[in-house]
Amino acid sequence: MRALPVRVDAVLVQALIAAALSFAHLHDLALAAGQDGWKA
Repeated sequence: MRALPVRVDAVLVQALIAAALSFAHLHDLALAAGQDGWKA
């Protein structure tokens, strides 16, 4: 049962990448809408 930990690690890496891209996209949208500082 070696495949399960590798699969879980791969899923976690993909989830972290997706979260970072989502945050960056929302941050860019907030900046485009004129929000700055901690709100963006």
